[in-house]
Amino acid sequence: MKTERKNLPGSFTGAGERTGARRLMILFMPAVGLVLLFVFGRVMHAATVVGGELHLSALVQEAAAGTIAVLAAIMARRIHPVATFIVAIVYAGFYVGNLELTTALDTIVVAHHLPFALHSDFLRGSAAQFTYPIFTAALVVLCVASAFAAARAPRLRLSTRLKVVFAVLLVLSFAGLVPSGGSWHHDALVARTVRKTVRSLVTHVPHNESDLGSARTDPDYPRETAPLVYARADGARNVLLVVLEGIPAVYLEQVQDATGVEYPVTMPEYTRIADRALVVAHSVAHNRQTIRGLYSMLTGDYPRLELTTPKIYPYIEAPVSERPAALPAVLGERGFTTAFLQGADLSYMSKDRFMPAAGFETVIGREFFTHQYVEFEWGPDDRAFFEHAADYIASLRDQPAPWFLSLLTVGTHHPYAAPDEYLERYSSPKIAAVAYLDDALGAFIDEIEALGVLEDTLVVIVSDESHGVGGHPFGGYWGSTVVLTPESDHGVMQDNVFGLIDVPRTVLDYLRFDDEVIRFPGRSILRRYDADRTMHFGRFIALESGRIYQPISRSRVEVLTSSTGALFASSYEKTSITGDEGRALSRELTEKFNRAGVIPGVERPRELTGPVEAPSAVSRWRLLEHDAFTVAPDDERVLSTAQYLELPAESHVTVKLELRLGDLDARRDRTPVCRLFLQLLAEYEPLDLAPPVIPRLAPGESFAIEFSFLTDAALPRFWAHLSAISLVADEPVSVTVKEFSIKAQPAADSADERRVDADRAAAVRVAYAIHEPAGLPVVGHAAGAYLGATYTNSIEALRSNVDRFDVFELDFDWTADDRLVGLHDWGVVFERLYGFLPDRALTYDAFRDTAPTIDITPVDLPMLRAFLADHPSVRIVTDIKTRNLDALEKIADSIPDFSRRVIPQIYSPDEFERVVATGFTDVIWTLYRYPGNRDVEHVLARIREIEAEFPDVLYAVAMPIELADAGHAERLHAAGVPVYAHTVNTCETYRRLVSRGVTSIYTDSLDPEKCAVNAP
Repeated sequence: MKTERKNLPGSFTGAGERTGARRLMILFMPAVGLVLLFVFGRVMHAATVVGGELHLSALVQEAAAGTIAVLAAIMARRIHPVATFIVAIVYAGFYVGNLELTTALDTIVVAHHLPFALHSDFLRGSAAQFTYPIFTAALVVLCVASAFAAARAPRLRLSTRLKVVFAVLLVLSFAGLVPSGGSWHHDALVARTVRKTVRSLVTHVPHNESDLGSARTDPDYPRETAPLVYARADGARNVLLVVLEGIPAVYLEQVQDATGVEYPVTMPEYTRIADRALVVAHSVAHNRQTIRGLYSMLTGDYPRLELTTPKIYPYIEAPVSERPAALPAVLGERGFTTAFLQGADLSYMSKDRFMPAAGFETVIGREFFTHQYVEFEWGPDDRAFFEHAADYIASLRDQPAPWFLSLLTVGTHHPYAAPDEYLERYSSPKIAAVAYLDDALGAFIDEIEALGVLEDTLVVIVSDESHGVGGHPFGGYWGSTVVLTPESDHGVMQDNVFGLIDVPRTVLDYLRFDDEVIRFPGRSILRRYDADRTMHFGRFIALESGRIYQPISRSRVEVLTSSTGALFASSYEKTSITGDEGRALSRELTEKFNRAGVIPGVERPRELTGPVEAPSAVSRWRLLEHDAFTVAPDDERVLSTAQYLELPAESHVTVKLELRLGDLDARRDRTPVCRLFLQLLAEYEPLDLAPPVIPRLAPGESFAIEFSFLTDAALPRFWAHLSAISLVADEPVSVTVKEFSIKAQPAADSADERRVDADRAAAVRVAYAIHEPAGLPVVGHAAGAYLGATYTNSIEALRSNVDRFDVFELDFDWTADDRLVGLHDWGVVFERLYGFLPDRALTYDAFRDTAPTIDITPVDLPMLRAFLADHPSVRIVTDIKTRNLDALEKIADSIPDFSRRVIPQIYSPDEFERVVATGFTDVIWTLYRYPGNRDVEHVLARIREIEAEFPDVLYAVAMPIELADAGHAERLHAAGVPVYAHTVNTCETYRRLVSRGVTSIYTDSLDPEKCAVNAP
């Protein structure tokens, strides 16, 4: 009796079974390879990405998700054989897209990215730049092979029950493979993509136009609904914006009371004014630098939050129709007379360009002022400035139209302007200048009140930036804001957070220009708000008033929580968010930073975590154009200084300068009367190129140059500095600059075109011959570079560079309790190393307890003594700018055999006598602080005096690069005087300087032996 054998679903019989098994083997081989490739992709990705993470859970889940995807592709064959290929290639596409996007942006692909991915710009750019091209090609090949094998494999008959079970497993797997928290580093990439896409669709709230309110018009900023702090009567018809250079809010006694921050510096007159005004306790200056503050308070837009090209330059270059609204332009449209008045030169930071572009009809600078009480290099002192401003306001009141006047003081800018009586009364020039400004401000407000100005004028007093609050982590961003209205007869403390971006909206809100208010973001300072707001300043972001976030890395965010729950407080608790949460938060904050850092409608955000990319378009900065200057007899004048321009990598940069001297009737002999200097710097160091020297010019002569250079690396902090020096002592010299511009454009692509570019650029480069140094050792500047940082003056830098240098230069400064520590200054360098700017020197203990931003330990005398004991051949060169002679005596008492181990630097020949009396036998005279350093013959005469009185004591003369280039090194070298130049960090500069007489150099990291012409 034969038993009938029934075929089970999915089974084969006889020869068909053997054939089907072989065909299944053919099917599974590429399918298994495909799954293994998904796993290998994660291993490859972790090894490629800097800081990449590899988790076992990710590999297991990637294998599971890949297996499910392959099975889904096989089942898709039941629809159509081509469907197998479509499913496989779609999964592989999302997988590769995730690899690419997580590598570039540390984020996962979501379905709503597809419209951007299919955009032509993306396809031409990003899609053509695969990070993993070989892997992607292999993945495509295996997808095709798997689909082809599946098409030739026998069709499996699956019961409905098995289909349901498989579908449930598919859904549960893709849902379960991605937990609700954590990061993509632990999960299957495509599974997370699916879950994020579904979640975004489920939680998406459609835009409801009715939520915006019927009052919102073309601009997307709402009208004001909160009540005014002061009940407004008829209001003001004029607006006066007073900008105080660098004054923080904590100088106001009302702010100290409101925030609990005690501070020894106060401004009594400013406090008196604030007693009847609205005072903002938490007033934010978004970044350092005046031009950035002016940009924000006039446009209502954040400044460039990173220290690269200020927004004024793209703003100026943008077509008028594309520029965001600016307060003076809006008020001008409303019939206001608009004027900007400052004491400094307008050409500095191109304010002579920006202010008219922002809408000011009249722009007045230093030339307006006829007298001043204190000689100050930046311009008139604050008393003289406010006296002139009061006269100007009196003239405005004679006209029928309302007016908007903006004033910018300059006296509290370093190095600070104050009369002798103030300097004698206060402990530092900075505090003396603040007191002088305070008295001048009080007198100014009293004078314009007597004129009746306060009866019909809205007065807004702000600071452009903050020059720091010692010991406060955000003191460099704590600006001041006081608002005085005709109705304000009593003081009001505004506890909300406001910034310079809120000034335009405040002015227009008070003037009842409701249709103009909604053209500006921000809030009105004259109203109170219940909700917190996001506020940017520097690299900090306050998402809530009392919690300030700073992204430290891609996976770490530091959080400072204030003791009072407000933005500015006396103390903060610091915590860190790391891991997956830190990575997600860092990315979110960086995106906010990017969005805040661009001009709406003019620029697009760019990624800030990588290097500056090569340029994609031409950038041009017109620094001067048909500008006339007057240079006082026998004086120097800055014509233009552009700071923090951004020159991308692989760009061709062209500098153009054309100028003409005016005629001098008294000089018919055409004797040169003016010398001009053009200086180009990057990261505060002169560029390694020699632009054509501008000859000394005679009356009526013209001069024009145009030269180019190539950038290999990005230059994010590029400066262009143009100055003029009068050579006559009897009458002023007029200089007209027809054009001073810089243009950066993409370097040529082809080899031939790049060769032409290089030839053009080489026209301004000079091949310098190397001369053998005359025995002076190279000096490691500020202990030498350490971890890529300079000016650390740290024990770590000394130890890491001891095999490179035999002589180290060390900067020392005094602590508040009279101890010497390795520090260049308590200003810019301290802020760079420690992240904040102290108002004054810290005590030794406070200095040691302050954590630097990199892992260093600045030296002190006990450390230096131990280091020199361990390295008998090392010598130290000192650089001590304050109380140098006192410091050298302290060093002599602390360092055994100091006369052999220490080479003191002095700043004037008058210091030689006391230094020699102390016992030092080798002394360097450094010229960078000597008042007569530009006159090389005078310098040489003083050297001869020194050599006659103190034979064999002068070790060398040190000078900045620009003095060496000006001929000083060559002149001293010819007279037999050894010359050091500082600070030299490139071979090209070294070769040039040695050819001009420099004996040796101070450097951070350069090895001159590698700078020979025939060096490899």
